[in-house]
Amino acid sequence: MRELLSGDTLVKLADLWNRLFSSLEGQGIATADYYGGAELQLSGAIQLGDQPVMLVQVEGPPDVRYYWRSTVYDAYDAAARRWRHIRTVRAFTDEAGLQFNIGSLLPGARAAVRQQITMLIRSTDLIHAAPQPSEMGLPVEAELDCVEDFGRTCVNTNGPTDVAIIRARAPLRSGDSYTVTSLVSVASASALRAAGQDYPDWVLRLYLQGAGDVSLRVRELAAQIIRQAGAVTPYDQARAVEFWLRTNIQYNESIPAPPRGRDPIEWFLFEQRQGYCNYYATAMVLMLRSQGIPARMAAGFAQGTWDPERQTYLVRERDAHTWVEVYFPGYGWVEFEPTADEAPINRRDDMAPQVLLPTVTPVPTPTPIATATPTLPPPTPEGGGAATPTGVSSNPMVPASPTPSPTPAPSATPPPPPDVTRVGGRGGSDVLRVILLTLGALALLIAALILLALFLIWYVEYRGLGGLSAVQRAYARLAIYGRWLGLRFDAAATPDERRRYLVGQLPEIEQPVTTITHTYVAERYAPPPPPEQRAFANRLAQQAWSTARWAFIRRKLAAWLGRGR
Repeated sequence: MRELLSGDTLVKLADLWNRLFSSLEGQGIATADYYGGAELQLSGAIQLGDQPVMLVQVEGPPDVRYYWRSTVYDAYDAAARRWRHIRTVRAFTDEAGLQFNIGSLLPGARAAVRQQITMLIRSTDLIHAAPQPSEMGLPVEAELDCVEDFGRTCVNTNGPTDVAIIRARAPLRSGDSYTVTSLVSVASASALRAAGQDYPDWVLRLYLQGAGDVSLRVRELAAQIIRQAGAVTPYDQARAVEFWLRTNIQYNESIPAPPRGRDPIEWFLFEQRQGYCNYYATAMVLMLRSQGIPARMAAGFAQGTWDPERQTYLVRERDAHTWVEVYFPGYGWVEFEPTADEAPINRRDDMAPQVLLPTVTPVPTPTPIATATPTLPPPTPEGGGAATPTGVSSNPMVPASPTPSPTPAPSATPPPPPDVTRVGGRGGSDVLRVILLTLGALALLIAALILLALFLIWYVEYRGLGGLSAVQRAYARLAIYGRWLGLRFDAAATPDERRRYLVGQLPEIEQPVTTITHTYVAERYAPPPPPEQRAFANRLAQQAWSTARWAFIRRKLAAWLGRGR
């Protein structure tokens, strides 16, 4: 019961209502929210298909490299192997036209790009846009920070903001279109070299987080790459690290999960020497932060395939991607591409290096048993050996005049959960008072119904399951709710056979059912994990069950309404 009632009560009630009744027409719930969660886990092998996700039509300057961003992550937890985004304000509007102020920019730093995005998946509420979105063509809800004071005043005064994720107020169905205007970076390499290091306080506060926790081996490798490249400015230092990752790490989507008890980025850089975009981007962000350069992970999709007949980009599931954004004073967040199988980003007046970066010998970590730290092999042609992206060429790296390096800021204390603020209104608390004063009787009735519903959920979901872990409870509830819908499970079926049967009956819950099943199998049959991994698996199963629960309830309501007509 405490789990159900935690957090902002009104927000949860509104979300519950939307989840219950947004999809009774039969088209399903919001699915395929690629990188739409509050956390991103570094895990093992991935498998992406060719399913079309969206079409993007662009009106903007030519020769721009596009990404379609859904989320940015700022806080990295090495022990839990995950990224999170933490914001203090949740702003929403029920009208189109919400604008985001991305801060003061130098003339010519960015250009406005209008995008029309048409969804091709069944349903989602996640908004994708070229970085950095500035104006929304539909009602949305955004998680953000007011960067001048970390309060809530920016929402209604159009003050500078730092947006983490944007969601549509109503689900977007297949065939639905929306427009977004973004301010994309068009800065030249020479301009970024001259940007300096006069970083705003909020950038240092949030985007050097964890710099002091980066392992010595990773920190020294970053310093050695920069030193041997002769890179002096933050731009050239970022390019040096980017280029080294592209030429020394092989792209591979079939890697195993990092060994338990090991730093996943040390394992990626010094032992596995293979991986996919989540690992490339994490490594680059941590390496730059360890050298005092503010950076963050961005997630969403690469630009996709250009369709000359439709004059659009066709974005498929296989284009799901993470990359790096680095902050430059006067220019804002600028994209970098460390992943070997993606084409490099080429900027104006950037000169290609005359030779490849020197071979870097990682600094060994002292261990009780003396073992030699191997020297990294000589760089291969850009793309990490096995990867063969189209149009890949060497990246520029030209040192410029020295500038002082900032002292890494201490890790930021996580802010409280976002406050909810209506754009153009008086704020959540005032609206709540008006509602309570004018609609008191109705509120009491709704509260009574909700309490009854919570009691029923508790009775169904916790009775007889008190001695189980969160993962085991989530797995048991799949069978309880399945039988409620009239599904019949084979008592001899394996967990994966049950998963396939459930997904076949309710395709909309494939993702949460798969998550619950995999965590259950790992807990049941694998060796006991460390406490932090066990806690993370419990949270993962709880989040997946929250999604699956409402899918079961919606299906039951749809069945009742269908019989009543």
